[in-house]
Amino acid sequence: MSVDLLPDEASTRSQQRAAAAKAKGIKGKNMAKYIRC
Repeated sequence: MSVDLLPDEASTRSQQRAAAAKAKGIKGKNMAKYIRC
């Protein structure tokens, strides 16, 4: 999942981290898909 480079890259990273954490709670398998660094 490539996110568009925005001025607030740090903020975007934080959001991705939060989304990954949420996905982990919902579906562990999906987490791997979300955080595909």
